[in-house]
Amino acid sequence: MFANSCRWLSFYTHSFDYYVLFRTNNPRSIFFFQEDVEISVPFKLLRVLAFVPSSFLQRVPTHLKDLMFLRYLFVTEWFEGLDCVVSTNRDLQTLVVSSKESQPGAPTLHLPCTIWESPRLQHLELGNSYVIDPPSVVKDNMQTLSWVNPSHCRKEVYYRFPNIKKLKIFCKEDLEPSHETGRSCNNPIILDNLDYLVRLETLSILVSAGCAVTRPEQPIFPLQFKKLRLNGTNFCKRDLALIGMLPQLEVLKLENAFHEKIWKVDEGGFRQLKFLLLEAKQLEQWIVNRIRSYILSV
Repeated sequence: MFANSCRWLSFYTHSFDYYVLFRTNNPRSIFFFQEDVEISVPFKLLRVLAFVPSSFLQRVPTHLKDLMFLRYLFVTEWFEGLDCVVSTNRDLQTLVVSSKESQPGAPTLHLPCTIWESPRLQHLELGNSYVIDPPSVVKDNMQTLSWVNPSHCRKEVYYRFPNIKKLKIFCKEDLEPSHETGRSCNNPIILDNLDYLVRLETLSILVSAGCAVTRPEQPIFPLQFKKLRLNGTNFCKRDLALIGMLPQLEVLKLENAFHEKIWKVDEGGFRQLKFLLLEAKQLEQWIVNRIRSYILSV
């Protein structure tokens, strides 16, 4: 009775004999949180799948190819054959390839561009250990993108994602040169052209130590910004003043992104701000003329 009625499964380390569940085709979502060399994924109607690394990964792609209704796939590391799985699953909407925070000097894995062949892909989230070249055609469906290579931050590339709403950019010192530009993060990279992302609402920029990132003389941020996270950038008071004028900004996270001793918030700035996270080791004085009901974390 249980096996024939369960549609959402989550397996942890325990003594429960869950193999009886593999005789049914009812489950739509399944989560694995343990290592087991005997596990397979036979559910033909499965829509959501998430698992951590284990010794059965080498055999998983054969089973995943049969999951034609798969919409959400989460894996904690890339493995051989996954690009074929992604490109052949016609209903896949979300692909998350997580990774642990890479150490300085750790290699970056270049993922195949066949990932873009998935026709309904809307959300591509990659850890900072992975990089992928942009697609050659416009991807109207894309709404979420983790972008490891900042040398792709150009209007020619942004035009291929006209409906992107959430963007994360990793800047790594050890990043290999781009296939398109031949530039690496060892050369100064200007993070501009963001105003071409006309639907962008959430932006995260994470810069590793030693990575040279500069800003344009007059940085332009989309007016529809609601959430902004800056980590490791070297923004000045002028930049923060421009950010403060964004009319819809609700969440601002500054993590070692501001290195001056005094920050005076301009009158009328940050009108819609609801959450502020501030990590600034050199900041000695913060002057705010008007305190609102912010949630402040320092």
